[in-house]
Amino acid sequence: MPKRKLQKTMESTIEYQTTQTGQENTTSPTDGSLCYVRYEARWLPSKVDTDVVVFDAADVVQFVVGDGSILEFISDLVKQMVPGQQIVVSTKCNRVYGSMGCPTHGVPPNADIEFTITLVSYEECSTTPDNMTIFELKEQGLLLKERGSEYVQKKQFDLARSEYMQTVQLFENLNTNEEEDLDIQLYLVPFYQNIALCELQLENYSSCLNYCSTVLDIDPTNGKAHYRMALAYEKSQLYKEAKWHYTESNKYMESKGTQKKIARMSIILKEISNRKSKNPYAGMFRDTTKRIS
Repeated sequence: MPKRKLQKTMESTIEYQTTQTGQENTTSPTDGSLCYVRYEARWLPSKVDTDVVVFDAADVVQFVVGDGSILEFISDLVKQMVPGQQIVVSTKCNRVYGSMGCPTHGVPPNADIEFTITLVSYEECSTTPDNMTIFELKEQGLLLKERGSEYVQKKQFDLARSEYMQTVQLFENLNTNEEEDLDIQLYLVPFYQNIALCELQLENYSSCLNYCSTVLDIDPTNGKAHYRMALAYEKSQLYKEAKWHYTESNKYMESKGTQKKIARMSIILKEISNRKSKNPYAGMFRDTTKRIS
C-alpha cells in the first residue's frame, strides 16, 4: 500500500502508511475522546546498513484527543483511524527532537523518527477540563502523575516533566474562591516538586529554582524543595546559596547525607575565601553573572 502524506505545515510533510486495517463500519475518535493506543517509537540511522533503534514503547497508553498530552500530529492522525487500525508514521527530524536530539532517550541530533501506532479502542468522554469538577480534575492529575512517575523510573525526564506540567495546566484559569485556590495550590505542591526534579536532571537549573521557589511560597518548610534548590545552586557553583538551602532542608528532614553536604559547602567556601585572601584582586574584572543555565 503506498504511503499517504498528511500536510501539516508549509515547511514539513509527515508520511504515514496503514499496515493493518481496522474494524469496518466504525467511527473515528474526535476531540475529547479517550483513546487507548499501542505504540513503538524508533529513530532512524542515516546509514542504510544500520538497524533502527527502538527508544520507547508501550503495550497500551491512554490519552484524551486534543488535550496536548501527545504530539499534535499524532493526535490528528488518530482522529483519522478506527479501532484495530495500525499505521507507521515517518517524520523528519524537525517534527520531534530536531537539532537537540534527546539524550534521555539516546536519540542523536537530527534523527528522523518513526512511530508504529495501533488504535486499540476509544470511548467518548462526557467531560473535558472546562466542565470537570475540581475533584475530577484532581483524579485526572493523579493519572498523569502516575504516568510521570513511570517515565522518571525510566529516566525519561523530559516526558515525565510533560505529564506533571499537564496537571498544572488543568487548574489554570479556573473560577475558584480563595479557599479553593489554597486547596489547589497544596494539591499541586508535589507536581511542582516533581517538575523541579526533572528540570534538575535535565540540567535546567534556573527552571528548577523557579519551581522550588513556587513550592516554598506555598510551604516554606518543604525540605525537598530546599534540598533541590541547594543541588541546583551547587551545580551552578553558587555555594553560599547552596549551603543555606542544605541547612534549611536539614531542619525539616534531617539527614546525614544533607549534613555531609553542608560540611562540604563549608569546606568549599573556606577554600574560596582563602584564595581571595591571598589575592584580594582576583576576579575583579571577570564577569560576575550568576552561572545558572
